[in-house]
Amino acid sequence: MRVSFKLSSPYQLVSEAKEEEMALVSMPVITFSKAGFSSGKDRALVYVSYGRDMRFKKEHYVVLNKRSGSWRIERKLAVFVP
Repeated sequence: MRVSFKLSSPYQLVSEAKEEEMALVSMPVITFSKAGFSSGKDRALVYVSYGRDMRFKKEHYVVLNKRSGSWRIERKLAVFVP
């Protein structure tokens, strides 16, 4: 992995093992799944979770749409775990 995102806040890319370690000390973590693409490669579905631990974790499926060469969020679908 290499750091290549231009964000306004500092960040660190970590392995799955390191993610679990960070959750134990309540460090905020954002995780993304691999993207699933439509046959036309103009829509994508990604699972996103973020939070400090399981009690304060938010989860969404994000549908992305590619227009004029840029990906935009089409909609977010919340994941509810009873």
